[in-house]
Amino acid sequence: DDHHTVEVSFHDTSRHRLRVPLLTDYFNFTAASLGPRGVAYISPSNGAEQPSMLVWRAFESWSSGADWTVALPEGENAMIVAAGTSAVAITTSARLLRIYSTAGRQVAVLNVQGQPVALAAPDPGHIFEGGAIGAACQHHLAVVWAEAGPKQGCNTQQLAYTVFDVAQCSQLYSGKVALSPGASLSWLAFSQEGLLTTVDSSKVVRLRSSQWGGSWVPVLDAAGAKARAGADQFWPAWLDTDNLMAVVTNSKSQHPQVKLDHLQVLCCPCV
Repeated sequence: DDHHTVEVSFHDTSRHRLRVPLLTDYFNFTAASLGPRGVAYISPSNGAEQPSMLVWRAFESWSSGADWTVALPEGENAMIVAAGTSAVAITTSARLLRIYSTAGRQVAVLNVQGQPVALAAPDPGHIFEGGAIGAACQHHLAVVWAEAGPKQGCNTQQLAYTVFDVAQCSQLYSGKVALSPGASLSWLAFSQEGLLTTVDSSKVVRLRSSQWGGSWVPVLDAAGAKARAGADQFWPAWLDTDNLMAVVTNSKSQHPQVKLDHLQVLCCPCV
């Protein structure tokens, strides 16, 4: 049988070595998540003999058990994956949130209240180092699900979210996701300050504020910034104090194949 080979390489070699050893994809991976300590891959089931898989490949093999693989129960498929500082999380077709330690031990199985839509975990390299903010945010995990079908008349997704502290086994806060009329969720992440961040299909960037009762605050109309840059695609990477860092490309594909030597990062001042 033919198999794909997965390669992970880094531009910033001060944080990681240039390349992680190649991984042969025997399971037909459909999604992956880069974390500070490794990369997690998920694959769907393929009949009774091939269950849905979660595969973890550590950046630094500190022991023979640094890399691990988990097979999901029969009939359950991994849908979304997120890799954080201390945990790897997946949501599944059974509307479950499964949380694993980076050593491969399952630490929690939680019900998701609707169809899973997105997961996000902070990247410690993009949040303030040291102090209360960095220490408090590095173990957060956000899950978004669909509360109901799109609203009639405007076709806007109806989404809800919860943010957990994995290290404390606690739920921090939850609420509804704010979206533009007729829009759907395109991107979910944490800002440099540890604030939950979204981009919707109308290219509006929002932060969940710690003030005003956890209200969502629009901080940038990325569609206008994309037009000023003369680009067809505007792919967000992370949000810092004053700027959205994004990859700009003229590809018309929704998920463009961007070569490493052609990457452009655009700083867009937030309003």
